[in-house]
Amino acid sequence: MRQDEEGLQRYLVRHRPGRKLVGLADLATVSNAWRIIAPSGDRYRGMVRTWYADGLFVTRCHGDETIWQRDGTHLGDPFDKFVILVLIHAGDLRSTQRGHQAFAGKGDVLTLVPAEPFESHNTEKTDATLIHIPRAYLEARGVDTNQLAATTWSRTSMADALRELVARTLSIDGEEGDTLGQYLERAILELSTGLLTIYQRGDRNERDLAGSTRERVRRLVDEHFNDPALNADWIAARIGVSRRYIYAVFEGHSITPAAMVRTRRLQHAEYLLRQPDTAAYSLARVARESGFRGPDQLGRAFKDWTGTSPSAYRRRYQNPPVS
Repeated sequence: MRQDEEGLQRYLVRHRPGRKLVGLADLATVSNAWRIIAPSGDRYRGMVRTWYADGLFVTRCHGDETIWQRDGTHLGDPFDKFVILVLIHAGDLRSTQRGHQAFAGKGDVLTLVPAEPFESHNTEKTDATLIHIPRAYLEARGVDTNQLAATTWSRTSMADALRELVARTLSIDGEEGDTLGQYLERAILELSTGLLTIYQRGDRNERDLAGSTRERVRRLVDEHFNDPALNADWIAARIGVSRRYIYAVFEGHSITPAAMVRTRRLQHAEYLLRQPDTAAYSLARVARESGFRGPDQLGRAFKDWTGTSPSAYRRRYQNPPVS
């Protein structure tokens, strides 16, 4: 057995019965897989307990506020082979990996990839279970582990079932634990894999649904921009979703539904003001055919958009200066 694998084995054996941690000296002996910082110093109090089988291991830890850092000096050890699935029982956990921040509270699930640096910060009295699942096992079951860096999901019934199972597993000692080990391991692996598969499928479906909704919004705006009643509420009612959802699917994008409507109307107004065959249109008609309620509303929006009035804009294109 390699030296670093022996270190992992010592960690698992040492904490299997449950170990109280008092002060920085005890905290420093937990594992050399990461750097642990306790703001409370020697006043720190906590508890660590482990359970392990052939393919995975589980750690239950709770205690005072700590910061866990895994950087380049720690990589290349046996922890690289795992994905950490964290079940939050109490408190809060904030993790950063690949520049992403994930926040998890009571009932939430958070994942980390130990093959890459990360930092996790738990608040006072946080209680969490860390399930270390072989990365190769998850990949073979269709889970994209590359997407599990600092990722969090809300509570579900399957996550609660997994939480109950690992709590029961950690409470089993002696011969009963040895006898049931392979069955418990299979159950934990199956539930964990199923949970991550559902989460990832849900994320993909949500992204697909969001993209489809954005496209429907764009089509509706293009078809109905000249209706003064067109707004986010009108669009939401037409699609059959809430106004809040309409705005949510545009979060992180460069334009909002309201801005999309306004931009489309102004673009059409610009077109009408430039064209020779619409030169005789009054500003009231330009406003009406572009979806504005009147020339005053058009004038204000157009000035904000172009820096000039509709009349001045029209003169620039209808009567270009002679060189």
